[in-house]
Amino acid sequence: MKAPSCTSCRLRRRKCDKQTPICGSCKELGIPADLCTYKILKTNTKVKDLRTILDDSKLKNQKLITEKLVLKKALEDKKREIREQCTAIKRETGSDKHDQYEVNPANVGSVHHMSTPTSQISEVRSTSRSPFVVSRKKPHGDSISWASLMSMEPKMKVLLSQIDRVINEQKTQLESSKRELKDPLKKASKLSHLRTTGIAHALELDNTDICADIHELLEEIQTHLPEKKTWDRVLELQFHIVPPKYVGFLHLDHDTYQEILNRSVEFDNLGNPSLNITLPQEADKLRDLGFLISYLIFTAYHTTQVIGESFPMSPVMCSRYSETLLWYHRIMSVKLGNLEDAQITPEYLQALIYNEIFNRYTPHGEYIPRSYEDNAFCIRRLVSIGRVLYLNQNVDQVYMNRSEAYRSSLKSTWNFLAFFDILESLDNGFPPSIKPNELVRYQNFSDRYTESLIVLNKVLHTYIKLQCKEYNDAKFIQSIENDCIGELQELLATEYRPWDQDYQLFMSFTFEDSSRSREFTYESASFNMRFTIYSTIQIFYFLCFEKASKSEICSSKLARRLEILSLKYSYLLVLLINAYFEIYDKLITLPKSSENGVLEMMLATFPHLILALRKLQVCAGAKIFRSIPLRNVSAVKTFLNGTKIDEEAFLREVGEKKQSYKELFTIGELSDSSLDKDDDKIAAKYSPLMDFKFVIYVAGAITGELAERMFSEKSSLRMVKLNHVFFYLLKLSSFFMNCSFYSDGTPIENHKNYIKGLHRIKPQDSTSFSTEFDFQRLFEEAINTNSESFDFSGFFNISNGPFQNSDIDEFLSGYPSFHNDFGGI
Repeated sequence: MKAPSCTSCRLRRRKCDKQTPICGSCKELGIPADLCTYKILKTNTKVKDLRTILDDSKLKNQKLITEKLVLKKALEDKKREIREQCTAIKRETGSDKHDQYEVNPANVGSVHHMSTPTSQISEVRSTSRSPFVVSRKKPHGDSISWASLMSMEPKMKVLLSQIDRVINEQKTQLESSKRELKDPLKKASKLSHLRTTGIAHALELDNTDICADIHELLEEIQTHLPEKKTWDRVLELQFHIVPPKYVGFLHLDHDTYQEILNRSVEFDNLGNPSLNITLPQEADKLRDLGFLISYLIFTAYHTTQVIGESFPMSPVMCSRYSETLLWYHRIMSVKLGNLEDAQITPEYLQALIYNEIFNRYTPHGEYIPRSYEDNAFCIRRLVSIGRVLYLNQNVDQVYMNRSEAYRSSLKSTWNFLAFFDILESLDNGFPPSIKPNELVRYQNFSDRYTESLIVLNKVLHTYIKLQCKEYNDAKFIQSIENDCIGELQELLATEYRPWDQDYQLFMSFTFEDSSRSREFTYESASFNMRFTIYSTIQIFYFLCFEKASKSEICSSKLARRLEILSLKYSYLLVLLINAYFEIYDKLITLPKSSENGVLEMMLATFPHLILALRKLQVCAGAKIFRSIPLRNVSAVKTFLNGTKIDEEAFLREVGEKKQSYKELFTIGELSDSSLDKDDDKIAAKYSPLMDFKFVIYVAGAITGELAERMFSEKSSLRMVKLNHVFFYLLKLSSFFMNCSFYSDGTPIENHKNYIKGLHRIKPQDSTSFSTEFDFQRLFEEAINTNSESFDFSGFFNISNGPFQNSDIDEFLSGYPSFHNDFGGI
């Protein structure tokens, strides 16, 4: 290669003299020796030409191609392994030997769908796109899911399946008697048309003017929008009574909401609303209007379903309008190429949350029960949107340019998603979608509610990890007690007051002083978390007892202590539920209860309450089923379709037990965890809980009190009867009471003294034992579910909204047609 001349040599057009350490020309011009080209050439460092560079690039490219082939082969091998696993599972689909393969802890919640080949195949097909992947590793611990817990007691499963069959028979008869199902949105025909047209526009199958269709929709919405005074009432309720800090009432700050309302809806001097949206220039107002209407969903629900007053739009219509507007906004943004306007915003996320929570967790005329996995995936989708908005990071830093109230609303949104994420995890056994490090403890936004969410999330993730540990049974139980139950008990000890103080506080509310409205909201939200926390502790003790009873420590003091503790927290939940209804039965009758959000807070309790009841029925029911003299599961069917019981003998036996089975423990005693790890002291103090008749009697008495409140025409708790879980609770109480207190020692299935067409005892025939506990009314109005004699119309005797044909229609239309045999809860 020809050596280039030095810079100085070229400038002076002379030949380089090649002097060292620097040539003459460079020295004369004062060029540093390091820049002298001749010196570089003397060190044998030559400039590479293009051919050398090309050769090096070819070698690197060949190396990358080789690495790519290796990775591709590894990926194909992994896919082949997964396909082989899926094929093996499909081959076993028709078999009942489901324990020949295992699923990882993230998928144990789907066990209840393994009873049918179709659901198994669907689950296998979805594993490629699902976070709940199949694994050959067997989890050491049992799942906390409803289905897994239910599978531990087959007799309970059979009983609930029979009750499920009875209700579904009634549902089938009702639907077959109708030639045409009435559509709550029949009058809103334009909405149905536009929803269909929207699909065509999204698929580019319709080239008509989309703006004209939307204008027609806006005209229809305008006729149903409430007046300004109604909007003002909504704002007062949402932002004055319920501050954004408290989880369970989700909304943006007042200024942001008012700003969106002012630019989206106009009001005349009389307060009548009007919509002046120019399309496509103001397409962003479609999203704003959908967001505003989503706020009206639960206001409309409370007004029509609970209070019984009229509202311009039904909650179903609010939800449909909101969903359609959000949908069309995104379609138009994409069509117009305005991708910036189509971006996800916190307002959009909150509108989605309102719609999804209403459609999935609130029983109403259009309620369509989803599968457990579908609900879990829905929550995970909303969580993913929250991550896109960086709600899982420090909101104060990410949104530092927004107001403090706005940032508080975003924190509340993320905590709200964390709450439902925890509920779905407890119900399905899936690990929470939100990781512990994604829940930030804010110094100015922390209370016992948010702290409870953080601890529950951490505990559930800890349990999932413990399931995969190679521990022996004793070590596994010890880890659960220390790392899971211990965390929850420490939370209760540090963040929550003693129960008697909470009880006195709630009973002291009179709402004469409006300044206590926010205190009531906060205390109610905190009180609700007690159900979830105690229910989770109950589940862990129940699983630990099940683990101990199947191992070499089955007869040890440890196993007995775990069994007692499981029943202790079951009993505690029963007393808490009764106390809860006692409190709200009093508060809901106060003159200013509606102005202070009592009904709203009561409905906000139901997700906690329903979860606690479901787990209670399994954990306590399993113990009772193993104790009652029931040797054949066919007796369950006999019970449901048997003959009339001897009422006088039944009441006489219960009356004789009244003194010995009186309530021995208070909520304060049962919630005290100081003795929980002492085998001898627990056995000495709570040994009556091992007597299954004691548990049944107390639970039955409390169930009777609940039923009396539900059936009272003056009570506002009658809406509880529309919930399927309470219906099952009443039925199970009947079954356990009859099996336990009316038996002469022979197997219960030999008796023919089962309820059918039970009639009320005449006053002159009543015994003194029935004065405190009205079993007749309990059985007659709520318990006897025989498909031939059960009076559904008498059971559902309240009205719920302008679009309901009757209450039984609502109960049955909301009742799922189950694709499994685990019972209908």
